[in-house]
Parts: sequence; structure tokens; C-alpha cells
Amino acid sequence: MNTTGMPPRYPMGRPMMDPQTYHKEHKRLWHLGNGMGLAVVGTFVVSFLLSMLILSLQQLLGMDDVSSMNGFAGGEILDQLTDMMLYIPTMLAPFLVFAKLSGYRLSSLTPLGKPKISLLVPGVMLGLGGCIVGNILTALISSSMGAAGVELSSPSVSTPQTLVGQLLFYTSTALIPALVEEFIFRGVVMQSLRRFGDGFAIVMSSVVFALMHGNLVQAPFALVVGLTIGYLVIITGSMWVGLIIHFLNNLFACILQVVFDSISLELASVISLAYYGILIALGVVGYVILHSKKAEFHRFYQPNPSLTTGQKLSAFLLNPGMIVSIVLILLVTAQYVHFVGFGG
Repeated sequence: MNTTGMPPRYPMGRPMMDPQTYHKEHKRLWHLGNGMGLAVVGTFVVSFLLSMLILSLQQLLGMDDVSSMNGFAGGEILDQLTDMMLYIPTMLAPFLVFAKLSGYRLSSLTPLGKPKISLLVPGVMLGLGGCIVGNILTALISSSMGAAGVELSSPSVSTPQTLVGQLLFYTSTALIPALVEEFIFRGVVMQSLRRFGDGFAIVMSSVVFALMHGNLVQAPFALVVGLTIGYLVIITGSMWVGLIIHFLNNLFACILQVVFDSISLELASVISLAYYGILIALGVVGYVILHSKKAEFHRFYQPNPSLTTGQKLSAFLLNPGMIVSIVLILLVTAQYVHFVGFGG
């Protein structure tokens, strides 16, 4: 019996909660991590099955060589439509199943209330500045790896030449990924993890977001952007800020790609520097404005008592679903890493 009048001491590494609550919370987080990992594995399965289905249909209809086709029904336009047909169900279906089996209502995972304009506008400004920070980090990592004889690459994206093709390009590259990925990562993943603390939810959803890009060129950028958007979604209480940032970043990237394909390398460099400078300045201004609006922030949630950080990480990451998904992603990532040697 404790006769000192002080709170009972717990062994090192044990949570400051009773054993029954500890096991309940640990088990719940373990199942969430396992389910999310299986959802990631599910994206590979759905992508493979849909690819086989589309390939079979193309062969059946004599459309297997779409690159030689002209007009609306073929070529780049059909490629864009095919990409959208693959991407949307590949990403959405597994995570919708995860949400359903985990007992969540979609409305509870998608806070789409109208945010305060006083937070939304500077939040978007800060988010776009964060995207530039992500780009700079990616460039530094790629440069450092290149100096060490390792060449990093990412999936190439060709720019359509027809008007319809470009409209579909903007839709499939800017709009749809913003909607789908924000629903998944700042919605399903992050919101379901907030029970264990907003900081933990932001970081883990950002890590999953980064890993899902499957290459070391896009992953660092996605990690920085995920952390930035996750934080802004929490303090504004709405996913709209993330949707807008994600869409604008993708849209600007698409526009720049189209423009750069038609101008000299020197002019493209000047435009890039100006673009970076403008968005960094906007980010700084956005940060200053947000800092003055702290009283309007939605408060960060931190359960008390809670699992320790180590216990959260072990429960979320050390389960079959998450381990298998990480292994699959690492195998995909390895395809975009090339050892060329020094001066190669």
C-alpha cells in the first residue's frame, strides 16, 4: 500500500494509465495500424487487377496499341482516361473498406465545415510556402545522393499536346489527386489516429502519405507537405485548407511543366526562381498572420493519460499489415534508385 502520499510510480516505459486501459488503447492502435497497412497492400492488389482488366479489354477491342491511335478515342486522351480509371478505385476502395470495417462513419473522418477566412487564407499561403520548402529539401537530398554516386528518379509524366488532353491532364494530375489523397491521408488516416493525440496523428499520416509515393524524389516533399497540411487542417478544424493547398500546388506544377516544355532552359530557370521566391514570401507572410491569430486556433488534442510515444509507434508500425506494406513500398522505391558511382 502506498503510504507516502505521492502518486504511484510506474516502471520505466509503462504508460501512466491503468493496465486495462493501456491494453485497450494499445490493441486499438495495433488494429488501426494493421488495417491501414492492409489498405496500402490493397492498393497494390486493386491496381494489379484493374491493370489486367483494362489490358484485356484493350486487347479484346483491338486497342492495345493506343499510342498509334489518333483523335479523341486514342493516344494521349485515352491514356489520361485510363490513368484516372486506375487511380481513383485503386486509392479509394481499400481505404473505404478500412473505414467501414473499423466502424467509422465517413462524416466523422471528413471535417468539411467552413473554416474561418482569417485562418484559411494565411493557412493556404503558409501551405504553399511549405511546398517550396519540400521542393528545396528534395533537391538537396537528390544532390547529396548524386554526389555519393546514387541517382534518384521518379515516374515520368508526359505533357499532352491537344486541348482536351491538357484539360484531362490538369484534372487527373491536379484536381483528382487533391480530392482523393486529402480524403485518405488527412481524412481517413489522420482523423482516425487523433484519438491518440493530434501530434501523433499528423506525423504518422504524413509518413504514410510520403511512403505511398514510392520513390525518394517525391517522398521527402510529401512528408514536408503532409506535416504542413496536417497541422493546418487541425488548427482550422477543416479539410478545405488542405484541399486548396494540394490542388494549387499540383495545378502550378502542371502549368509550369506545360510552359517549360515550350521555352528555353535559361528562361525556365528564371521563372522557377521567381516562382520559388513569390511562394516563400507568401509563406512567411502567412506564418506571421497565423501567429497573430493563435487565439482562433482549434486546440490540439492530447489524451491524458496516454500511451508513450514508443508504445504508440510499436503498436502502429509493428503489425503484419504495416510491415508487409512497408516491404512492398521499399521494393517499389528500389526501382527508382540507381547506383551510378562517383562521376557516373
